[in-house]
Formats: sequence, C-alpha cells, structure tokens
Amino acid sequence: MADRTGGFNIAAFSFLRSGRSSQHAEVCAGSTDLCSEGLFDMLLPKKDRKTQLSLGDYAKEIAGIGHRDGGRAAWEAGWGNVAVWLAHKYFPDEIGSAHADEFHRPFVSMALLPYDASAERATGGILIKNGTWKPVVWNWRARWNILVIPNPRKRKKHEEVAIVLIPISDIMLRGGRETFGFDAGANPEILIRSVFVPKHRTVSLKALMRGDGNAQAGYWQYRLSAAALLTIHAVLPLYGVAAAARAPASGRQVLRRDTRVTLEALRNIDAATHMLSGLLQRMQVRAICNVPLVTDECRGIRRTAVLAGHLILTAVDSLASICHGKTDDDQIEMQSRWRDARTLGLCAEVAIRSFATLFEGP
Repeated sequence: MADRTGGFNIAAFSFLRSGRSSQHAEVCAGSTDLCSEGLFDMLLPKKDRKTQLSLGDYAKEIAGIGHRDGGRAAWEAGWGNVAVWLAHKYFPDEIGSAHADEFHRPFVSMALLPYDASAERATGGILIKNGTWKPVVWNWRARWNILVIPNPRKRKKHEEVAIVLIPISDIMLRGGRETFGFDAGANPEILIRSVFVPKHRTVSLKALMRGDGNAQAGYWQYRLSAAALLTIHAVLPLYGVAAAARAPASGRQVLRRDTRVTLEALRNIDAATHMLSGLLQRMQVRAICNVPLVTDECRGIRRTAVLAGHLILTAVDSLASICHGKTDDDQIEMQSRWRDARTLGLCAEVAIRSFATLFEGP
C-alpha cells in the first residue's frame, strides 16, 4: 500500500486506531484490535442478530471496555460507531448494505468542525476549495470519510454547515502524532484541495437535526437524529474516562497514605458516574418510546456531561498529585494511567463543545 502520510511509517501505527490498512494486517504487540471484536458496527442491524441491540446494551458494551487502554478503546469504538451510523443512515447507496458480515465490515472515519475550510456552490453539488480537519476518529481501513464543511447554500442560523461523504481517494493526508490530544497513535490531518462533492453525498444540518434518512425498519438507532446520537456520545466516552480514572486507585497501598484526598477524588468519580447514568436512562426511555430528544434536552445533556467530565478531571488531578515526584514503578504506572485518563477527559470536552457549536450555531 502506498504511504499516504508523506513518509510516516504506517506499520508503526497503533492498532487501537483500528490497525493498518490491510484487511489481514497483524495486530501489533500490546495493542487492541477493536475491529476483530466487532466493536465498530454495533449500531448496525446485523444479519445474525435476531433482536436489535438496545441503547442500554450498547451503552454497556462501550462502558465495558472503558478501562482498557486508558479509556481510549471506548472513545475509538464509540465515535467509530457514530461515523458508521451516519454513513449508513444518510448515504446508504454509497456505503452499501447495512448488514455487516465477516467480509464486508464498514469502516468510516469522521471529523467534526474544520480548522479552516471554504466551499462554493457548483452545478449538481458543492466544490470544496480547501480545508484542513483533525479526525475525531480515524480508521486506516476506511474507504470513506465524513466531514463537516461550511454550506455555501445557506446563510441562516443552524444551516451554515453541511455533512459530506468523501472517498479516501479524494483526500490528502499529512502525518501527525496527535488527534484531540492523543499521542499513542498517529492520526493524520485531512487536507482537501478542489474536491467536488455531488449532491447525493451531502446532507444539510437541518436534516441531521430533524432525523431524516434511512429508517431501517424501525431500529431505534435509525429513528434518532444525528444531534441525539452525538449527544449520547457526549455521555458514553466519559464512562470510559471514569473507569480509567478509578481503576488505578483500587487497592493501591500508596493511596492510603492520603485517605482524605483519595476518598474525595473517588466520591467525585462516583458522582460523575451517577450523573452519566441518569442521562443515559433518560435517553434510553426516549429511544424505547420513540420520542425524539428535542434541542433543549440535547443542550442540557451536553452541559451535564461537561460538568461530569469536570468532576472526573478534578479527581484525576487530585489522585495524580499523591504520586507526584515519586520514583516507585507502581506510582509511575499510576501517574501514566491518570495522565491518559486526563487526556481523554479533555478530548471529550473538546468534542462536546465542537458539536455543541455544530448544532447550536456560533
């Protein structure tokens, strides 16, 4: 395979980022193969699933891997599912059958708001003159990318952007070591120069908020609007952060030297988890009853998720301070894990604010 990154060694990329581009690539030692575990297509109605995956079960799947890789596995799986869901809901003809099987697994990358981008109307579609994005989730096996671009057709509030589906052949990649603060896997920047996107591969923000698109025979996943599903994923990655933050503190002798700080930090983590559980229960009732989340509800959920994330970050900082400057291997390991959890918490906050800007306007 050609190196699309301008010299970066693709074989060295962490498999946490869904592995190398080859469908038969070997898993690197010490990494997590989320693809082979079927964690990138949980929102799709699989052929071998007699009953649809409920929102509660889906949340448990994401939360269940929260402790792995410092919470990054939950982040990658959650946002990877969003990207696949968006592609199948709004661009089913381009992506193909939503019934994933062993040989046709869907892989889609996604970026939210661009660093900078400009587009203009063209006959039969949109011409993206230029743009630069950092992916919220990047998959080296993906053939398609979902991007947010300025919509040159609309000037009203809530209609200033559009979602487009771009094939991998239409983008350029610039190698990088960080995406939303991650430094363990190498995600690229996405560059676009003079790319035409036909109308059937664009969808307006209004349609996303309204929930238009492929209904897929009543699956709750497809009844949701994009705003609602992105709101759900303001909550789910934070389960991973909470699990990653709490795990190092369990049964560690070194933390017993400062019981007050430890207990206060754990209380903050538990309080954040309780807040997140309440949000999830509310969204689950909406999904079961087929009642859409309205804009104000989505906004309130995002704000509560930000508060929960703040509690977790405060707890992580307190726990890390106990081990600060220590040279014991166990303490160094704990510091490293809390550093990962803090990074992920900051990533979640950036993502929440990004799509809050996307769905609420400037």
